Amino acid sequence: MLETEDLIVIGEDPDTRNDGEKPTRILGHFAFFDPTRDLVMISLSYLDEEHENDNRMLEGAGMVASISENDEDEGQEDDLDDEPQFIHISNILGYSINYTKDEE
Repeated sequence: MLETEDLIVIGEDPDTRNDGEKPTRILGHFAFFDPTRDLVMISLSYLDEEHENDNRMLEGAGMVASISENDEDEGQEDDLDDEPQFIHISNILGYSINYTKDEE
């Protein structure tokens, strides 16, 4: 599925979108590539570098899962379908990595 502004991943609360919150998601088994150059793979570190006259595009594809931001919601998604969802993200402009250790 292609990521869109209104995409709801399994386990996400659609009502939080009405509050203007952006979802936090876990991405796994992802590949990042340039669709304009025969899908050549690109490292995310490319976004950290300065490039003059560069018209590369960066897209990604892989598995996605939602993260519960509210402790009260923890475990409520256990009864939902646990099938991983495949997602295609277009026009990646930046990224962040959370290096904190999961408590589980």
